[in-house]
Amino acid sequence: MDGLPLHRAFDLIAGTSTGGIIAAGLTCPHPSNSDEAACTPADLLSLYVNEGADNFSKPPLADVINPFGLNDPSYSADALEAKLKQQLGTATLDKGLSTVLIPAYDIRRRAALFMSNADRKNSNFRFWEAARATSAAPTYFPPALIERVGVKKPEDRFVPMIDGGVFANDPILAAYVEARKKQKTGAPSDGCIRPTIRP
Repeated sequence: MDGLPLHRAFDLIAGTSTGGIIAAGLTCPHPSNSDEAACTPADLLSLYVNEGADNFSKPPLADVINPFGLNDPSYSADALEAKLKQQLGTATLDKGLSTVLIPAYDIRRRAALFMSNADRKNSNFRFWEAARATSAAPTYFPPALIERVGVKKPEDRFVPMIDGGVFANDPILAAYVEARKKQKTGAPSDGCIRPTIRP
């Protein structure tokens, strides 16, 4: 499996918050080559190691005016959004190279939302916006207002979301349920979830 792209090594990739950014990067088609992932693991590591300071920069005196993010989010999301748009382009989840599951929390409806290409109803979000939504941690970043592509009614088209970690910091159970559904429907699989697994 050496050199095999991760989207081909796994039938399902799930993640919340930082894990959601990683899941999006590994399953989103590259803007200029739809057969390759938008990000390699090295690209994603660079996003944090080399560009983390840009993505998590505070305005001068922010800690004095807004200690601990009590009044407003501590960070602007502008740099992170620009980087996600640049890396992931405009592809929607339904174009994913592998099954992807990215949790976030819909603050208008006060409900969990699992953005996934396994669920047609929730597959019309852009990868970059799903990554932004799942990483919109309260006190750190402002909520993300993301678009359901192709939906006409404004109240359904734009969804205000925050970090999926507020309800599913570890999305393993949601990923397990999705994998079991995929297995039961007979969807193509290389056998990563075997019938010997018991609920």
